[in-house]
Amino acid sequence: MTAVPALLLLLAPTVARADGEPRTHTVKKGEAIHSIAKQYGCSVDEVFTANQDRVSSPTKIFPGQVLTIPDDCTGKKTGKAKKAKGTARKEQYGRSRDCRWDAADVNSRTLKRKMKSKGFKAPPGFRALIVKTTLSRDRKRILKHELFDYGGESMSHRGWNPASTVKLFSGVSALERLKELGFSPQARVTFHYDSGDKSFKVEDLYEKAVHLSKNIEHNRLVQLAGFDRVNGKRGTLKRAGLDFSYVMRAYEQSNWAKEGHPPSLAASPKITVTEGKRKKVLKARKSKTKYPCHSAACTSLSDLSKMMCNLMLHEQLPQDQRLNLGSGRGQSKHLLFIRRKLNRKRSGKKDAVWDVLEKHFIPKDQRENPIKGGYQLFRKAGYSEEWLSENMYIYLPHGRTRWIVSLAGHDGRTCLTQAADIIAKLIKDGEL
Repeated sequence: MTAVPALLLLLAPTVARADGEPRTHTVKKGEAIHSIAKQYGCSVDEVFTANQDRVSSPTKIFPGQVLTIPDDCTGKKTGKAKKAKGTARKEQYGRSRDCRWDAADVNSRTLKRKMKSKGFKAPPGFRALIVKTTLSRDRKRILKHELFDYGGESMSHRGWNPASTVKLFSGVSALERLKELGFSPQARVTFHYDSGDKSFKVEDLYEKAVHLSKNIEHNRLVQLAGFDRVNGKRGTLKRAGLDFSYVMRAYEQSNWAKEGHPPSLAASPKITVTEGKRKKVLKARKSKTKYPCHSAACTSLSDLSKMMCNLMLHEQLPQDQRLNLGSGRGQSKHLLFIRRKLNRKRSGKKDAVWDVLEKHFIPKDQRENPIKGGYQLFRKAGYSEEWLSENMYIYLPHGRTRWIVSLAGHDGRTCLTQAADIIAKLIKDGEL
C-alpha cells in the first residue's frame, strides 16, 4: 500500500464528503467569517454569498451554525459582504428590533471594562446581560436594543443553574393555554391524578410558583400548559424567539414522586378547568417528542431577557410577534395578571438585589406600593445549589429608555449585590 505524503494529509478536508455534496464548515466558538474564509482560501464575500439564505450579515454567525464553503473560491473581494454588513447595521439601529436578537448584537467589552473600573470583583461563575431598549417618541414601537454582556456567556445555557427563573416560562405558557381555552386567571383547575384529584385556583398556583418560587406548583403549571405547548416548535418558548430554552423535568422530585408522578413532565393527566358555569375537560396526554436539553431545564440569560422583553414590551410589539396574552393597546387581564405577580419583592426573604435596585430607581413613597405610570420593578429570581440568578425589568416613566438586567453567580444569596449596585450606578450615570 502506497503511503500518503504527510503534506497531503494536512491539506485534506477534516470530514470526508460524498461526490456532489457541498463542502461545509461548522462554526466553533470564537470563529468569525473572515477566519473561516481564509482557512479555505476563500474571500469573505464568497462565503457570505454562498450562505445568504441563512446569514443576513457577515457579522451574524454563531457556534454550531453550518456554513456552505464554495468549491470554486478565487479569494477575490466583490464588495457584497461589506454592503450587507452596512445594511445590517443600518437596520439594527434604524428599525424595530422587537424582542429577537442574536450574538452579533451583543457588546461583550464595555460592561466588563466599566464594572472593573468601579472595583467590581466577580463572584464564581458570574455572567450578566444588560438590555437597553429605546422606544419611539410616542412609546408605541421599539426603535432599538443595545445589549451589554459581561464574560461572554449570556447566550450560553451551559455552566450554570437557572433554578426558579424558568418558572417564568411555565407561568406564561399556562396563561397562554388558559386564554386559548377562553378562561381567565380566576378559573379553577382540577388535576385528575391516579392517586386522586387535586383542585386549585389558578391564581393560587401562580402566587406560589411565579411569585414565591414553589416547585410543585411550577410542575403543575407545566402540566396545565402541556409539555409540547411549552417546548415544541409552535410552543410558547419558540414563538417568543428563545434560542435554547426547555422545561423538561419536575422540580423537587422527591416530593413530586410521593404523589406518584414520574420525574419527566412529558405526561399531563386529565384536567378539568371551570369558571362560573363554564367547564372544559382536557384529555390526558403524554409527549413522545425528544428535546436536546438533558437537564431539568435549560435556558440562558439572553432567553430569560427575551421572555421579559416579550412580557413587558408587549404593547410595543407587532401583533404577529406578541405572546397570546391579548391584543390592542391596553393590557389584557391575562397580561396584567402576570405582570402583577412580577411586580413585588418576596416578603420574609432576603432580597438584596431587589433592595439595591429599588434604592436606586424607586422613590421612597412608591416602594412596595407601585402606582400606575410610576417607577416600577418587575422580576423573576432563582436560587438553587448556591446559584443565584435575577431577571429584572426596570420601568422609568419619564423617558423612552427601558432596561432589562439579567445576572447570575455562584456564591450564595448575596453574591450579586455588588454587581447590581454597580450596574444601577452605570445606568443612572448614563454610562451604558
